[in-house]
Amino acid sequence: MELQRNKVRSEKSGDSAFIYLNNPPFNVIDVEVLQDLITLISETELSDGIRKVVVRSKIRGIFSVGFDISCILIRLKDRMEEIFSLARTVWNLITSSQKIYIAEVDGLCLGLAYELIYSFDSVSFGKNAMLGFPDIKFGMPFLTGVPWERIPDEGISHMLSGEITSARNLHFFSSPSLAEENTDSRNYFYALSFYKKSRRRANNPIDNLISSSYDLGAIDLKGLERFREITVASLNVPLNTD
Repeated sequence: MELQRNKVRSEKSGDSAFIYLNNPPFNVIDVEVLQDLITLISETELSDGIRKVVVRSKIRGIFSVGFDISCILIRLKDRMEEIFSLARTVWNLITSSQKIYIAEVDGLCLGLAYELIYSFDSVSFGKNAMLGFPDIKFGMPFLTGVPWERIPDEGISHMLSGEITSARNLHFFSSPSLAEENTDSRNYFYALSFYKKSRRRANNPIDNLISSSYDLGAIDLKGLERFREITVASLNVPLNTD
């Protein structure tokens, strides 16, 4: 069965659910994408037969370049708080779930998309996966609040640097792939399942807060948009849906 809601698609196969980001050409994560993710993840959570949820991109060469910066309303605090609330809801749905969530990332994974993959239990990288939070250089805040206790020091340093780096060079992402069916991946899957069922729930002190240290009116939207276009162009890959 396949469900389609605008820019996010979902299908089920056996005990797995697959969620596809499909917002050409750059797979930006806008309000509709966040709302659709919340809907589809919530529906998946109600399905007792689903044990594993895999999030993929339908756009070749790009997982996602991050949040949609085309709307100038992003400079308004009320609008930013709405975006923050939606992004945190996606994060909380994934991290509080008893199911196993896997992100399959290839190509660019920037900004909000980079934040969100830290909420997953496992991340599987393609050979062309490139990660970074260049948004910070243009005044954009973190849109999930980023619970730093989940991220190793090397990951924090990388996010704050704004640099875009090949996933192969980011050794703090070192978990076995769950995309492949073998003994190691099955054992890792069972270990993750046990961990998620037994771990203590901790309230994040920065839930529902947005940092007052950011000057939202100073976000350089045009600069970030141009930077993304140049970065995508440098990949020299055809951008089309599969």
